[in-house]
Amino acid sequence: MENHSSHLLKTLLVIMALIFMSVLVFKGNLKEDPVRREITLVQSQVKVSRRPAQTPKAQLKTELKKEVIRQWAPETSLTISENEYGQRIIADDIIVSLLKESPIEEVKKIEKKYNLAIHSYDSESGIAHFKIPPFYPLPAEELRQKIQSENMIVVASEPNYVLRLDSHPNEFAQTFTQNELWHMDNTGADLPYCLETQGAQTCTQPEAKKSIDTTAGDFESFWDKQYACALTAVVDTTFDLEHPDLKNRLWTNSSEIPNNNLDDDNNGYVDDSMGASASYNFKGLPIIPLVQSRAFSYDPGKLQTIVDAIKDLNDQAKNNVPKTLETLQAIHSGLTHGTAMAALIAAEGNNGMGGVGLCASGQLMPVQIAKLDLDSNKTPTVTSTTGAMAEAIRYAAKHGAKVINISMGEYWRDKNNTPLPKNSCHVSAPCHLLNAIEYAHGQGAIVVTAAGNEGIDTDTIPHYPSILSYERPDLQVVSVGGHNPDGSLGMAQEIDASNTPRILFETNTGKNSITVTAPSTYMFRLLMSQELENQFLINPSSSPQRSYSRDDLFKEIYATFSSYPSHVYGFGTSFSAPLVSAVLAMIYQKLLDKFPVAQNPNKDYVKTAKKVLLKNVKPLTTILSAQSTSSASIISSMENKSQAGAALVDAKASVEAVSQLQALEDPDPHPVYNVPFNEAKDSIFFKGCMP
Repeated sequence: MENHSSHLLKTLLVIMALIFMSVLVFKGNLKEDPVRREITLVQSQVKVSRRPAQTPKAQLKTELKKEVIRQWAPETSLTISENEYGQRIIADDIIVSLLKESPIEEVKKIEKKYNLAIHSYDSESGIAHFKIPPFYPLPAEELRQKIQSENMIVVASEPNYVLRLDSHPNEFAQTFTQNELWHMDNTGADLPYCLETQGAQTCTQPEAKKSIDTTAGDFESFWDKQYACALTAVVDTTFDLEHPDLKNRLWTNSSEIPNNNLDDDNNGYVDDSMGASASYNFKGLPIIPLVQSRAFSYDPGKLQTIVDAIKDLNDQAKNNVPKTLETLQAIHSGLTHGTAMAALIAAEGNNGMGGVGLCASGQLMPVQIAKLDLDSNKTPTVTSTTGAMAEAIRYAAKHGAKVINISMGEYWRDKNNTPLPKNSCHVSAPCHLLNAIEYAHGQGAIVVTAAGNEGIDTDTIPHYPSILSYERPDLQVVSVGGHNPDGSLGMAQEIDASNTPRILFETNTGKNSITVTAPSTYMFRLLMSQELENQFLINPSSSPQRSYSRDDLFKEIYATFSSYPSHVYGFGTSFSAPLVSAVLAMIYQKLLDKFPVAQNPNKDYVKTAKKVLLKNVKPLTTILSAQSTSSASIISSMENKSQAGAALVDAKASVEAVSQLQALEDPDPHPVYNVPFNEAKDSIFFKGCMP
């Protein structure tokens, strides 16, 4: 009996030992080595996401599952100030880049911890926009540093930077020649030599230009084919949605019911039936968001037309704005810049209006990010911010745009014109703007940017967002410089009364930082349509139905509108970028037609489109036409600078090359940086600055 009991006890002990060992082994399998787990976490953060192109509806359904806050509270105060580096910023804004997919609860913790107000948050991009309350006890820069250093979930805490447009309008040019669309078909005919500072009566002096093939090559046969174009977003100022050249080319958000003051598709935007506005809607201030009647406004009760924007500017200026030519030009330029950029891409042809877009059958998605405000001298000025630009890029990509045109930017430099160090995302641009472009790339959208107009070598002094074409080549950003009709680098100048030349515009250059060039001078530019002008002319002082009249402070503006043609000339790399956007829209659509998404779910359309563009360019010539002695010295000094990119764009060759492709490109397996990277020093990027 004793032996039996002893045997039974031994058996039980063996069984218990086996069970205990099994538990240890099982637990050991579950418990991952700490170092390996950390590596896995880092790898999960840097995993590249490449979503195939989707229809806007399908894409929207996917996006609505994400966490979003859109307070859009009307601003009660606004101060544009300068930080310690001399950069213009919105004084009470903080834009925080968090780890992507961070839950809203984490954003609310930051709001509560620092006594801030959430303005907006999008979990997919990880960008949170906070407002600093009045009389805050800490300086804004110190607060931003605290937020970044005290919260592991925060990648970057930055100002909301103020941007500039990259064009110089030639507002009063009214004399045209047979070569007015030289950017489409360069005949070598004379172009008008008319300046921004001159009136129409002096705008008849011609300047001879050497003929070269440019942009579209054989324009007639190229345009007659009417190539289809992928949906293109134009991130810019106000758009004249009633212009005959544009009204039939506008994208429609089929999930939104127009003008019902509701967010029908639950995407956080009210009445975004034909595009959106990402500009502020300030109340009680001399700052006007130029919002079209069918576009989105943050304040759903205030949807503005261009007419109402000028009316409000008049009311808020309280008759203290100087009635100068510069004032009229500033207002008119601000009101027409977006319209002009959109027209270069897809203005309708064969309608007797005189202009045509390079992609005349294309669809446009207008996304407004700029507003008209008064500077310290009470001069109307168009301004925008990096926060608005980031929001606009995300909006465009979410709603199906495959090409996103941006004709504005700013420099990454201090007040002494010295380049600033790269930030915590290791780029020369705000992290929140980088995150938005990463998001767009993940959605299958290519971003095209103007390179700037100050004659600066942007390899040395970065201009953003265009610098990302070099610093983050995996994102496939295209940076566009400008060239003249004769193939020289883009420049416009005037000769004063003493025969002294003065440069008005000069394209930025950069062997690394500028991708290609496109036409930038004497560009045929859309202005106000007659439909819009009529809204001014039918409301004289005797008509009580509107609260403004032609004889108020800005009566000169109304008269100016009525005397303008519907098109003038302009210059700047602002005009170059839309032409490249149009070419890429054609390339992209041909790629979609040749390689259906359903059969190529893991391929990179964006990378392929840019590669096709760059394989089909022409040399940038430095052969100059005859110039006056006074201007030759300026041109020759400009030509000695770094060349502006690889070459000029050849639209016809690029589009037709798609038919020869055998396959799409594979996506980059991880982010690529064209800058030195010290993993120990700069490991902060692994917290979320990657796709």
